[in-house]
Amino acid sequence: MPRSRGKTRTPARGAVERPKSTRPSAAPRRTRRPGGVPLAWAAVVATVATAVYANSLGGGLLYDDVNAIRGNAVVIDGDVAGILTTPSWWGDGRGHLWRPLTTLTFALDHALYGLAPFGYHVVNVALHAVVSVLVLVVFAAEGVGPAVAVGAAVLFAAHPVHTEVVANIVGRAELLAAAGFFLAWWCWRAADAAVGTRAIGWVAAATAAYFFAMLGKENAVALPAVLVFADVLRARERPWTEVVRGRAPRYAALIGAAVAFTALRIAVTGRVTPTTDLLDNPLSLLPLGSRLMTAIAVVGLYALRLVFPLRLSADYSYDQIPAVTSPLDAGFVAGLAVIV
Repeated sequence: MPRSRGKTRTPARGAVERPKSTRPSAAPRRTRRPGGVPLAWAAVVATVATAVYANSLGGGLLYDDVNAIRGNAVVIDGDVAGILTTPSWWGDGRGHLWRPLTTLTFALDHALYGLAPFGYHVVNVALHAVVSVLVLVVFAAEGVGPAVAVGAAVLFAAHPVHTEVVANIVGRAELLAAAGFFLAWWCWRAADAAVGTRAIGWVAAATAAYFFAMLGKENAVALPAVLVFADVLRARERPWTEVVRGRAPRYAALIGAAVAFTALRIAVTGRVTPTTDLLDNPLSLLPLGSRLMTAIAVVGLYALRLVFPLRLSADYSYDQIPAVTSPLDAGFVAGLAVIV
């Protein structure tokens, strides 16, 4: 006689009935894989970055663009060996710079469309969109919520303070440094989610991205300090000394890249930092007290431009920022407050 579907089947004699699991069904896990952001989020951020800075596409070659591109023989000639082994632009009169990755991109631009500025500006806007998406990816990798990650990336993409970097072609040095900086940060978090040789591979990728970031512009050298700070903040349940000690081999890899870059820079330019120049760094010629107070005032100016970017300037060279001579100066007090 056929069994009714509603009746419970009796297990066969001798068979062991498996107990039913009493555990509640697990909720679907939210991915913590670095870079695992929806494509729509990235598209929104890239669109905002492109739309806001599209008005720079009609710009020309201005300010340092002339020295870095139009008057730069290694760029005009496409001299790759010269780009890698000689200071990038300027010269003895203005201090040496060595930014070979940036100069290589200028040489490629020139090979494609000569001195017509439109193509150079297209590359800068595209790089700004890429960096903005990398900001989104890094925020997501740090485990923040979608609203915070997208909001931070959109704010970065649309912030007016980036005008000098994106609209001035020579600002590409900052864009390349930022791209390598955030790419290295993302790889660093990918290493956290991996094990064994895959983790080692991600650390190697982070180190390589960091090295190329410095080849874009030397201020990317600050990445190890930023990552130490981020690692300590993430591991709130462990002593910070234990966190830093456990990651010492990773930090050593980054420091090794910084040492290698510094050695190459010295080999090419003959010095670690550019020579003192009144036009570009008037602080270096001030008395020690005034120099420090002015530098602190500049920190306050940075903070003001970030939260209230009403008056921006394409030129902060000599005499654009007055020297601070008194500790009662409002700019110095504001900068000190920001630091504290």
